Amino acid sequence: MAQIASQAYEVVPLDGLKQHPENPNEGDVGAISESIEENDFYGAVIMQKSTGYVLAGNHRFRAAAAAGLAELPAIVVDVTDEQARKILVADNRIGKLASWNEPELAGLLSDILAESGDLAGTGYDNDDLDDLLRRTGMLGQQASGFLDDYIGGGEAAGGDSAADGQAADGAAGAEDDAAADEEPAAGGVGDYVQVAWTISPEDRDVVKAALKLAQGLNGLETSAAALVAIARQYLEEHPAG
Repeated sequence: MAQIASQAYEVVPLDGLKQHPENPNEGDVGAISESIEENDFYGAVIMQKSTGYVLAGNHRFRAAAAAGLAELPAIVVDVTDEQARKILVADNRIGKLASWNEPELAGLLSDILAESGDLAGTGYDNDDLDDLLRRTGMLGQQASGFLDDYIGGGEAAGGDSAADGQAADGAAGAEDDAAADEEPAAGGVGDYVQVAWTISPEDRDVVKAALKLAQGLNGLETSAAALVAIARQYLEEHPAG
């Protein structure tokens, strides 16, 4: 019958912890170090009471040492050597049996990027997110899909006024929310023109989210620049002819 192992929470000096000599897992100490720098050290390693061996968290232990920490929180478990070996393997193996819900992951990372401006400390970078969005088909939905209504037949939400550029009442709100209030980047060539569409509030939110995502992914200063980047990407992915 399952029961709670004999264990206690302690803050242990680093010299009281030892890497398990039989640990077969090869972790990414660099990524863990970045997480510690960005998020601090959270949680605890699992340490066998009788030996001081780390059963779970060997690479976190190494990254903490590299970061200059002098002690670590540890859950000290009183287990046999046989149990210790099983815990050592199970902690790594069971984690690898898990899988990502990639659309959920892409959404979460996109939100983090939009809110904080980078993905530092997550183990992912902008290229990873871009690949993930492409793989899940979300890049097209979030970035270029909303342009479909305005290319070709002109049958957009808002009808002819969208195609003709006639912004009566609704365009001002969408224009203000998207990019029209931003100053063009210095050093441009030629004249600037103002572009507006009449779209529904729901479509406006989609446009805003796409611009914000593209702006963060590409390191652009304005949402107007993000719109141009989206348009260029759309043309590359859907060449004429």
